[in-house]
Amino acid sequence: MTRNFLLYNSDLLQCAAEVFANKKTYQALKGCYERNFNVFRQIYAYQTFSEQLGPIEARSDGDRIREYERRLQEARKTGCDVGGINARTIDHWHRSGWYNLFYERFV
Repeated sequence: MTRNFLLYNSDLLQCAAEVFANKKTYQALKGCYERNFNVFRQIYAYQTFSEQLGPIEARSDGDRIREYERRLQEARKTGCDVGGINARTIDHWHRSGWYNLFYERFV
């Protein structure tokens, strides 16, 4: 990842006030951000590894999940830092757009 993105406490305070009407603290938002960034980092490592294997050509959702899992196992065998993510997490992040959102901001 080439760019560095920092969230400042003032940004989190503003988000807590404006988006969540102060129902969430900035500490809660910071923890959520950090957890999600860690998930992104692991999926990014997986994606980087997976690119060398070519595109996933799946006929169904189940086939796609199984291929994610197979590739995750291969990534772990080679020492790729994919942490504890699983195939369903990768699939969810891609389908929901979270991966692209983080990717556009950090890479």
